[in-house]
Amino acid sequence: MNQSALRPVLSMACLASLTVTSLSAMETELALADDYYIGGELLNKQYDQGIIRNNDVTLHERAAGRLWDIGLSLDLWQAIGEDTPLTRKSTRGNVPQRAKFGQTTQCNIRFDYLIEMKNYFQILPYVQWINYPNLRDVPLKDNQWNTGLDLWYMTPFKGVEIGANVQYNPFYDVKSDNNGLGGWSSHHLLSGAFGSRQFLQWAPIDLSLWQMINYGNENQNRMIGGGNNLDPFFARDGWKTGFNMFDLGAMLIYPMPWKDWSLTMRAEGHFWMEHYQREMLSDANVSTKEFVIAIGMRWWPTAENKRP
Repeated sequence: MNQSALRPVLSMACLASLTVTSLSAMETELALADDYYIGGELLNKQYDQGIIRNNDVTLHERAAGRLWDIGLSLDLWQAIGEDTPLTRKSTRGNVPQRAKFGQTTQCNIRFDYLIEMKNYFQILPYVQWINYPNLRDVPLKDNQWNTGLDLWYMTPFKGVEIGANVQYNPFYDVKSDNNGLGGWSSHHLLSGAFGSRQFLQWAPIDLSLWQMINYGNENQNRMIGGGNNLDPFFARDGWKTGFNMFDLGAMLIYPMPWKDWSLTMRAEGHFWMEHYQREMLSDANVSTKEFVIAIGMRWWPTAENKRP
């Protein structure tokens, strides 16, 4: 990829998207060979796949590295402020419970492999596991074993890339609430995303921007809406295959006086796109737009090797 672009930036699901990070499912951080870092940040709230997991201050810890093009990342979210219970009509779905101080609300582990032609494109096949330790025993608490593919193409415009993602959970059958491979996408979670990321640099400040449109099949859209096929409220007609979330964000990285340490600041917005989705969520007393801000630190001993 363009080595004159700024240093990698952390998305959010999901990663993430984030992700989350994602966060959108698509990873918006620039993948680099022989790179590693650890970091932490405080968020005003924890957002994941259309759902607020903790509607109060949350600590996000991340460790990531890549060697011989094989990447591994671990993300943990822990409640700092104690959330108040959400009022919703759904009782059995993928709905957060009240988080207590220090409680882990989410854990993501991702393996990927970097295939790239420098200054042209990156392809990253990956496997990711998502788990919500504080949820009661409900569907999708720990059944999100996702396989996917990220593709990024560097445009002729310096620092501007476009990309797409596809993600599929082949192991968990949402119709029967059991592990199973049958039924293809009609019984499993299928999602995707496409968008752009931009890398800007005004030494010593690095800035990144991203904009993503997310897509899901009926099962995926119902799940990120907070329900599942077994829930009478969320099983009603209305959840359709199509676009769901529009994500945009920005992240700034600034070197600190201490060797290998950087300050990170991030802001994100997440918006439900379709009118029928917004109506369904409003009926369930769920916001159709969310804003997340974060500030943190990162120990990044390989950063200077990546700068132009």
